[in-house]
Order: sequence, then structure tokens, then C-alpha cells
Amino acid sequence: MTRKDVKNVNIIYLVFLLLLVGARIAANFGFFDLFGNFSDSMFSLIVQILFMALLPIFGFTLVKKQNVGKTLKDFKFKKISFKAILYCVLLGALIFVLNLAVSSAFSFILSLFGFETASSFDADAYKGGVNLIIMILTSAVLPGICEEIMHRGMLLQTYKTYGVKNAIIISSILFGLMHLNVSQFFYATVIGLIIAFVDMTSDNIIPGIIIHFMNNALSIYFTFAYVNNWPGATTYAILTSLTDVFGGVFGFIFSLIAICLVVFGIIVLISKLYGETRGDDFKTKANRLFLKRFFGIDTRAIQKQVVINEFGEQEVFMREVPPEEDDLVNQTIELLNDDDVVVRKTSLYENVFLIGSYVLAGVVTLFTFIWGIL
Repeated sequence: MTRKDVKNVNIIYLVFLLLLVGARIAANFGFFDLFGNFSDSMFSLIVQILFMALLPIFGFTLVKKQNVGKTLKDFKFKKISFKAILYCVLLGALIFVLNLAVSSAFSFILSLFGFETASSFDADAYKGGVNLIIMILTSAVLPGICEEIMHRGMLLQTYKTYGVKNAIIISSILFGLMHLNVSQFFYATVIGLIIAFVDMTSDNIIPGIIIHFMNNALSIYFTFAYVNNWPGATTYAILTSLTDVFGGVFGFIFSLIAICLVVFGIIVLISKLYGETRGDDFKTKANRLFLKRFFGIDTRAIQKQVVINEFGEQEVFMREVPPEEDDLVNQTIELLNDDDVVVRKTSLYENVFLIGSYVLAGVVTLFTFIWGIL
């Protein structure tokens, strides 16, 4: 990926944000009311399909001067096993719970600064099976595919030229800012970090699409359940307002405990996904890194060595790899890097439009905090 390619990708993303902000302004002025009851669906179709899917696919295709098939391959569209799909479904469910816990904790923090998250919504839009299907399609299927194409397809794969860690962080922050809402920024960024890491470890965008879909679909279903008194309504009401149910500070602490438990489950599932998509070598190193970082357990690597003794015979013995030869973090990250990606330092030339995206999305997000607009 050349500096010019990266700059052009940053231009594409800035154009996307300008279009998104323009669409949000148009919606606030009632432009989409022309479509009557389908105004929200039309807004979602335009933003998701045109701005978040077609723009990055064809924009990247033009930047790289290649065909669409090669672009989809660059975005890491690959086959996935049935077992890996099951792991992703479970990951999506856990991330949904994490989403609720993080949202509750972050809402409590915002409340300390006088910001109250808007809780009102059109209950009529969440009644009936037809509305459920429409909302699943427009708010779960489309975002699961289209937002992943933009952020974990184009951005994540482009920014790998800055290294795996930087790619994950940059693409996730932009994913959080893309929501243009301060109450969504934090948990969206956290979810973005997890999905980006999953996509990197699996070297495939499909797991992220499944996880994203599951998170959104469960959120939609439980909102319908809350309105229609379907199964799960009470549990959802409690999870979405932990700080209210258990009291401010105590509820915040309870949210943190829930976050820790859910994160542990997520790590276990990601570990399972490692072995299914990347093989046992990566899984072994990643599990050792997890045990070392979180529990202080250093399961030192064991290396088999063959030597010739004084009688000319081979002797095999197991040797513990010394710390200076066991750079576990870099070895694990090394496995995430593509062989054809040259990691290099960033430059102002290629990132001036990326900075513009940060500023634009950051300002709009800040406005939602101060004035509650957009």
C-alpha cells in the first residue's frame, strides 16, 4: 500500500463522513419524511448501501486500479467453517451483553457531567412482526455487512501498513466517531476494537460481520420484547439501566464486574476461534500471552533440541526457552501480519485527510454532548 493509496483511502473516508453528516442534517430538516412510514428505512438504505458499502468498494477499486473481485479479496472476504460461525454467534451474544454493561457504566460517567442520554423512542415503530423483520434487515443485516466493509474491510486492511496495533486502534476510533453521538462513541469503539482484533486473528471479515449482526439483532429484538412484553423484556430492562436499578455508584461497580466476566468469556471464545481459523500455533502463543498478561502465569515455551553425544549418538531433550529468546508479544503480533504488507511509519502527506475525518466526526460528536444536535 503506497502513501498515495493511503491518502486516497483517507479521502474516501472523509467524503463518506461529509455525506453522512449531510444526510443527518437533511433528516433533521425532514427531507426523508417525504417517504412517509419508510423514512427511517430509506435513510438506512442510502447511508448503509451507498455510503458504507458501494463507496468503499468502488472507491478502493479505483484507487488500486483493480477489479471488484480483487478488492473483496483485499477486504478479506473468505469462506468460514460452520464451527467458526457458531463461535462468532456466541461472541456476538456476549458482545451484546458487554455493550449493555459498557453503555450503562458510560452513561453514569456522562451523567456526572450533566449529560442525560435520551431514552424516548417511538414505541409504535417497535410493534408487530413486520416491523421487527424490517428493522432486522435495515438495522442489523445492512450495518453488519456495510459498516464492516467500510471499517474492517477498507480501513483496517489499509492501515495495516502502520502495523497491526495501529490499524486496530485507528479503525476502531473512527468506527466509534462514525456514530456521531457521544453516548454511542465509547461502546462502539470498544466493540470496534474487539471485532477488529477478531478479524485480524481470523484473517477474515466474515466473523466481524456475524458478530456485528448478532449484536444489533439482539438489541432490536430485546427492544421489541420490552415494548411488546415478549420473553426477555424484564432482563433487558435491568441490563440497560444497571446504575438505576442498583443505585448510581453500586450499579457502576456492578457494571464493571459484569464487563470483566463478559470479557473473560469473549477471550475464551476468541481463543477457540483462533484454533479454528488460524491453527494451533497462533492459539498456543495467544493463550500463553493471555495467561501471562492477566494472571501472571508464565507458561514458558518448551523447545525440543537434538544433540550428538561423545559416542556419536543422537540425544533428544526438552529445553525451556529463556526470556530473551521468547518475545511472546511480538511473536503473537507477527502472526497477524500479512507477508505482503510492508509496515512503515506514517506521514502528514497521507494522513491530512484522516486528521480531517477525526476533526469533523469529533466536532459533531462533541455537539451531541453540548447541544444534543444531529
